[in-house]
Amino acid sequence: MLLNNKNLFKFLLLTNIFTLNYAIKQYHETTISKVPIKHNQNKGLNNINFKTLTTKLDNNIPSTAIGVAIASWSLNTILNKKNKKYLLNNTNTNTKVSENKNFYKDLKSEQPLTEEDVIKCQKRWSNAIEIISSAYLQGGDFVDIAVKTAGDLYGYQYHEVLFKPTKATNHPFRATGDEAMSYFVGADNFSNSDRFKGEDIGFAINGGKGWKKVVFKNHKIYIDGKTALAMGSYDFTCATTGEITTAEFTFGYRRCSDGIPRIFLHHSSVPYTAIQKPKKKLPSDNIKESKKETPSENVKEIKKETSSKIVIPEDHSTHIHIHTTN
Repeated sequence: MLLNNKNLFKFLLLTNIFTLNYAIKQYHETTISKVPIKHNQNKGLNNINFKTLTTKLDNNIPSTAIGVAIASWSLNTILNKKNKKYLLNNTNTNTKVSENKNFYKDLKSEQPLTEEDVIKCQKRWSNAIEIISSAYLQGGDFVDIAVKTAGDLYGYQYHEVLFKPTKATNHPFRATGDEAMSYFVGADNFSNSDRFKGEDIGFAINGGKGWKKVVFKNHKIYIDGKTALAMGSYDFTCATTGEITTAEFTFGYRRCSDGIPRIFLHHSSVPYTAIQKPKKKLPSDNIKESKKETPSENVKEIKKETSSKIVIPEDHSTHIHIHTTN
């Protein structure tokens, strides 16, 4: 019976040591930055000579059992207190993530674009043009509004932008945000735009007439991860005359580092209109034209309502009398 008790004590003590060793390792891993534990403090537990230990346990089981039990209780108490303190200072990871806006921005910036994202971008673009025109017609600060609305639609601050406006001729490509803004509000209204004067009359304000409505009609939307392409046409309704102008577009959208999709490609042009060339004359056409009778001025006179009759006297005189009959 005593032997069985000895073996039981040895089993319980060894189990306790293994448990303590595992608990210290786990605590060290979870609180490495909070409660540093030197490596050599753990080393002793990893290099235990269990043969020597069991021999010593056989000689003095009661005192060893009591010592290990007290040590175990003390260590568990310390670990529990420190773990509670650590948990109080470090709230649940999911809760902290939900409050971390920067983390969500980074996470959202990696999300692929959707067709809904593209349509929202187009709606923002339409609204920007309408708001800028409305502010201009009402005498408001349309340039400032353009900077705050249209300026944020293009990703000049985040990546390269390929922009070919509809009505740009001398400078058909706009590589910077300032160049694009000159096109939208007019070179006369935007600083440092002298080289665009005479060309940029302000597309967003329709050269002074304004736009009251912009409608996108997508032909196709193509999604490729964080980028998307859209091709189609858009109708611009003049705020002054009500006339509708149609242009054709290709837009490219990319999700930026802040998670917001912006334009990285914009090509716009008016629909192509074929020029009718003059019809070439065939040789047969020349012959037909030569056969046409071209009445002379004398013939035209004869065709007057009044006709002339020539009467020659009986004496065969050289005088010719012209009698006019009604």
